[in-house]
This record gives sequence, C-alpha cells and structure tokens, in this order.
Amino acid sequence: MPWLKTIVSFTAGLLVFDILAATVSTQVVLNEIAALGVEISLQTRLSTTLHDILGLLPTFSPIFGLGFLIAFFTAAQLVKRTGLSADTMFAGAGFVSVLVTLVTIEAVFGLTALAAARELAGVVLLSLCGAPAGVVYLRLNTHLQAVKRPQP
Repeated sequence: MPWLKTIVSFTAGLLVFDILAATVSTQVVLNEIAALGVEISLQTRLSTTLHDILGLLPTFSPIFGLGFLIAFFTAAQLVKRTGLSADTMFAGAGFVSVLVTLVTIEAVFGLTALAAARELAGVVLLSLCGAPAGVVYLRLNTHLQAVKRPQP
C-alpha cells in the first residue's frame, strides 16, 4: 500500500513542523516577555513549550497541512520534470508553503496566525521550520516506498 506509506511520511513531516514551529513561536514570545525584565525559568520555558505544542497541534496541522499538500505535490512534479535536487526542492517547498500560509492568513483574515509572526524575523524563523518538514517527508517516503514486504 504505497499510499499508506505516503500518508505516514506526510504525517511525520507535518509533526516535525508542528513541534518546531510551536517551539519557535513560544520561545519568541517568551523572549519578548523576558525583554520586559520578567525572569523566565528553564522549567517555565519547557512546560510552556510542551503546552503550546499540544495546544497548537490541532490548529497547525490542518492549516499548514493543506499548504504542505500543495507544496510537496508541486515539488515532486518539479523534481520529475527538471531533475533538480529533491532535498533542495522539498526543503524549499516546506519553507515557501509556511511563508505563503502565514501571508495568506494575514491578507485574507487580517490575522497574524502566531504572535511570533508579527515581525519579519519571526515569519522567517517559522518559515524555516517548514524546510525540515519537507526533507523528513521526502526521505521517509523514499525509504518506506523502497522497503518491500517479505514474501510469506
């Protein structure tokens, strides 16, 4: 069932993004609070990060997942047609997908999807979280598709 392997790979890539982006977003916000002179312990940083990862997962996955579906399909087609590096294409697709999603949410709904995305640096950091998601999807899917079930 090659489609099941693709779904598993896509889910793994999306989970990598969810964890990285929630972590980046949380730390950016906590750093802004710390800049006001509030001391934030390592324990608070860790517990807040875990809380945000779990809390943002149900929201992040469908919103950014839709963007990844489009981006990864496009990357696969470009790799087939151009022979460009698959790693580079999928990393780029992940980055661009997040960037486009953040900009679209702001343009269409007038909302900043995450507090970290209020500044350009935060948008770039969050977009960078999409790059490893693309590579994880590509590498895991390539590996799983190559693995053949043993014959009984």
